[in-house]
Amino acid sequence: MPSPKPVLSAADVHDHIRTSIFTSSIEGRVGVEVEWLPIFEQEPDRYVPLDLLEQIVDPSAPLPYGSRITFEPGGQIELSSVPGQSVAVTCNSISADLEFIRHKLSVEGIKLHGVGLDPYRPGRRVLELPRYACMESYFDSEWPAGRVMMRNSSAVHVNLDVAGIEDGAERWRLVHALGPTLSAVFANSAIAGGEPTGLRSTRLAVWQAIDPSRTLPTPPVGEPVEVWARYALKARVMFIGSNGSHSPVLKPLTFEEWMRDGHELGFPERSDLEAHLTTLFPPVRPRGWLELRMIDALPDPWWRVPVALTSALVYDERAARRVQQAVEPTADLWSVSARHGMSHPLLAESARVCFAAALEALDRMDVDDETARVLEAYNQRYVLTQRSPADDQLDAWSQGRSVLSADKTLEGTWT
Repeated sequence: MPSPKPVLSAADVHDHIRTSIFTSSIEGRVGVEVEWLPIFEQEPDRYVPLDLLEQIVDPSAPLPYGSRITFEPGGQIELSSVPGQSVAVTCNSISADLEFIRHKLSVEGIKLHGVGLDPYRPGRRVLELPRYACMESYFDSEWPAGRVMMRNSSAVHVNLDVAGIEDGAERWRLVHALGPTLSAVFANSAIAGGEPTGLRSTRLAVWQAIDPSRTLPTPPVGEPVEVWARYALKARVMFIGSNGSHSPVLKPLTFEEWMRDGHELGFPERSDLEAHLTTLFPPVRPRGWLELRMIDALPDPWWRVPVALTSALVYDERAARRVQQAVEPTADLWSVSARHGMSHPLLAESARVCFAAALEALDRMDVDDETARVLEAYNQRYVLTQRSPADDQLDAWSQGRSVLSADKTLEGTWT
């Protein structure tokens, strides 16, 4: 809740970020958040009511392998793993919990589809939480694409440790440089409103069309604490909570300006800073770990691939060294990646190097056999043929088939 007088300084922001977000962590942990569109198989145009979803998969009830269920504003289901000590632990736990909830949903004729953007339905907001109401009002003021992001998009977020102070800057630089390649190779949102958008990752393009002060990539070079503190200070304030209510801030006001000049509701306290940081959405977001947000949602079994790939490229020293030079020419190609995906020759080449390095690193890592097979299958099906799942969507559309049938094909033929 805001204070009647100034209480925070830029030094306080730096200190909070250093001690709460970029602390040295247990090295090598792997986490993942996988998002899905729930769709009635026999009535794909009909929305699945949120109250029905909550009855079937109660988010307050623990899942057998510890994953957590939450719902996104448009009713998307998110399954978040407990941070595992290896790719094998994380993928196996998510897979088991996913199978558990899929079985429960199937009884009601509901299927989970892994696509980056709902290809047909316009979307609607089903969560009435004050945070989401403020977020929607804020985006509506200047960035209508915000509604699409909240209501229609789904992603795979891979979470990796931030590393210690000495090598944290190098890891920060590497994950940023990998970003456009990861977006291209996992692009899976070429259709919206039933028509091709002209993009491979429309979901990434939607993010790029929203408030740049909170969605543009953070600078990849520099000391991560300083970079993230500067980004947070320059980002606009989305909402202010006071006396149990939330108010969207529609007049431009950066957090730095709020600290210095205040607002009619007061000056920010540490809790306001913590809330502000949760409203920042760059492709790589530090949260006490590094959250990689540039990957479109993927169907079974392909969601395993970005988990194994990024873990290998970041945690295995030999793989990291091998890809550093390969991804430098593509490190800034965010918009190009969204539009062209794997049809862009530089991105296709960097993807080939990344997959080759990751596959070679698997013997040095704790990766389960199934995930290793899926990584190799993805390499053969997409990377070596310069494609991504977005191309399957476009093939289905051109043949007059449902785009949602594309992920059925993926699930049935990967072996």
